[in-house]
Amino acid sequence: MIILSIHIFLLTFFLVDGSNSSLQEDKPTNKSNQDFMNCSPFLYLRMAQAINEKRWLQGVPPLVLDTTNKDLVEYVQRFVDQGTGKPEPPVRPPIAFSQFYGVYPKTDSSPEEDIRGLYAMGDDYPYYGQEPPPKSLYPYYDRYYVFTQLIWAASRRVFIACSDYGDYRHMLVAFLPPGNIKGEYVRNVRRPREGKNDLADLKKATNANE
Repeated sequence: MIILSIHIFLLTFFLVDGSNSSLQEDKPTNKSNQDFMNCSPFLYLRMAQAINEKRWLQGVPPLVLDTTNKDLVEYVQRFVDQGTGKPEPPVRPPIAFSQFYGVYPKTDSSPEEDIRGLYAMGDDYPYYGQEPPPKSLYPYYDRYYVFTQLIWAASRRVFIACSDYGDYRHMLVAFLPPGNIKGEYVRNVRRPREGKNDLADLKKATNANE
């Protein structure tokens, strides 16, 4: 079983959709920003949409926000709930998946801004077309690890959960199939595509449900 995780603290980030969402060309309303401040399906969908926009820029398929795999849905929620002091421990499902876990201050930023910052971590990614060096020789491993999972071509589904505790938010995002697999970087971490501004194609990618 391959289960990869990374703990990123004081960093705002996350995740991915594919179905039942569409690009909005106007700025979010005050209501939508208020909804973002709450852990809700609306927040998850906006984060999903924002991540799929970045995946489209890399020429990889969109992720589907999965609510049907009950074991993983329960796991991600219990994981973040445990971080806020709730007693139910998470039971790790016996399947291969990768995950990000973050604890960060609640702010009035938007999901789009948060994902933009995550994606920008790969602006100077130097290992396209090759396998990155081992972690011990990889000075920016944690930063690039987030970027490469975000755009990992073989990942198809994402699971998101968050729980607020005081002024902080605990968030977990899990990916199926898992990303950042040794020996598979060349196939799954692709260079950005040319012609990034075709909004029609981007809408198609964001609304795809594979």
